[in-house]
Amino acid sequence: MFLQDTTLAPYSLQDTALAPYSLQDTALAPYSLQDTALVPYSLQDTALAPYSLQDTALAPYSLQDTALAPYSLQDTALAPYSLQDTALAPYSLQDTALAPYSLQDTALAPYSLQDTTLAPYSLQDTTLAPYSLQDTTLAPYSLQDTTLAPYSLQDTTLAPYSLQDTALAPYSLQDTALAPYSLQDTALAPYSLQDTALAPYSLQDTALAPYSLQDTALAPYSLQDTALAPYSLQDTTFDQGTC
Repeated sequence: MFLQDTTLAPYSLQDTALAPYSLQDTALAPYSLQDTALVPYSLQDTALAPYSLQDTALAPYSLQDTALAPYSLQDTALAPYSLQDTALAPYSLQDTALAPYSLQDTALAPYSLQDTTLAPYSLQDTTLAPYSLQDTTLAPYSLQDTTLAPYSLQDTTLAPYSLQDTALAPYSLQDTALAPYSLQDTALAPYSLQDTALAPYSLQDTALAPYSLQDTALAPYSLQDTALAPYSLQDTTFDQGTC
């Protein structure tokens, strides 16, 4: 199925099978959301704060911010990951197993590294690019950057996590299970797969395939898929009908 809204916020929603679909907004804040299976998906924002978040399985994912404070956070398993900040306070933190890791600071920034058990530890940098990295178990950890591009990344289990960017293109991405998640953008083209502004609509995926799309503004319509394939499309303004 193919749905286009060519008014204020033109976008297209395609459902090519039970779960995989793509949402593109080519207007103020062009981005693309693709869900090619149950969990793996990619979110790209090519506007003010371009970065990409990819979750290709339960835990492994990568976060890259190529703008003001470019760095990358990769978690390829339960514990091992690497953090690199190539800007004001460049350093790298690598944990390749439960305990062994290496911390390098090649610039001014004083910080403290504490390891209170085999895996859990905390890293704080209180100077040019202050942020904190805490790993309280094998996988869950939080990363906060309160300066140039402040945001927080929390992974409290294997898959569920939340990403918040409160600076140039603030939004939050939450994945509370294998597939269901919510995306909110409160900046140029604010939406939430609940969008209550220019072209408000909501997109919810609460299981493997079923989801609902509602647009309560200029061209209000609702798309509900309550089973494997069957769904209904309603337009309550210009055209009254279902398909």
